[in-house]
Amino acid sequence: GDGKGGETNATPYNTYTTAQEKLESPMGKRIDYILYTAGPNMRVSSSECKLPLPRRIPTSLSSKEVSYSDHEGVCATLRIEDVKEQGPDVRNLVRQKSSFCQDRHRCVKSSIELIDKALVAANFDRLFYLGSFFVLLLLFVASFTEYFLTESFIIDSIVFVYRFILTLCSIYSLFMGTIFNRKEKNALLGSKATLQLIISEAKYKSL
Repeated sequence: GDGKGGETNATPYNTYTTAQEKLESPMGKRIDYILYTAGPNMRVSSSECKLPLPRRIPTSLSSKEVSYSDHEGVCATLRIEDVKEQGPDVRNLVRQKSSFCQDRHRCVKSSIELIDKALVAANFDRLFYLGSFFVLLLLFVASFTEYFLTESFIIDSIVFVYRFILTLCSIYSLFMGTIFNRKEKNALLGSKATLQLIISEAKYKSL
């Protein structure tokens, strides 16, 4: 193809795309790939790359208009041709394999860079949620001071609702800053380790 299309992440119309991502990548990011290679006496090329799914989940399946995921689905049309030769073109196969390895290496390195950015964002999120938790905790403790001790039923009711909301927000921030953040980081680190292993194996085979 012409190298255009196939941007699956942070697309401008995706409901999960943040304003910051729209500024950084107005057309979205291409981080999902369909890898292919040709066998002996075959030639393969990509003629089209597109996003096949609708931009929104049907309203019959969701109460709100939202995207299926923060990653769009990707579809590619491959043109497969039979190269009529008496025997396998060794030079062509070596050239195709070399090109494939270079593309795969570029793809893996790009993925590792994106994971590193995601890890930085995860660390920032952890600090943000833990900081929010301690601020909310201080506000909750402060609600028991003498300024909130009254004999008014209305004020007592308002204070009760205020403490209830603080409690929910505190629990949410604590879980997001600890358990869920750790799960996200472990998943990212696992993916990064796998990609680094692919690069290491490629370097070993090239020796």
